[in-house]
Amino acid sequence: MRDVERQIGAVADCSCAGLQEWIGRTKRILSQKPKDRNKLYALHVPEVECLAKGKARTSYEFGVKVSITTTHKEGLVVWGCAQIPGNSSDGHTLEQAAILSDVTPKGRH
Repeated sequence: MRDVERQIGAVADCSCAGLQEWIGRTKRILSQKPKDRNKLYALHVPEVECLAKGKARTSYEFGVKVSITTTHKEGLVVWGCAQIPGNSSDGHTLEQAAILSDVTPKGRH
């Protein structure tokens, strides 16, 4: 790490900002502790989060939660999808679909 920081002056100015970002992410990963909040799990995708699944065989997954609204019969995606930061519940998906489409959707019973 120190060697990369020492040689950063030899890098073109247009690449220097990107390299500084990667160095910052690397330092963050190396300095974080197991109990820290807002951990960085992936260098190349900083928005990845740890999602608790509550299952015995896969209690945790890493990724980003998304909300996708589809039609019941055809399975078509209607009005796109939304990325949901944090580990929130899935209850707001139908509300978001209603806002985007001006149609009151029916949930599963």
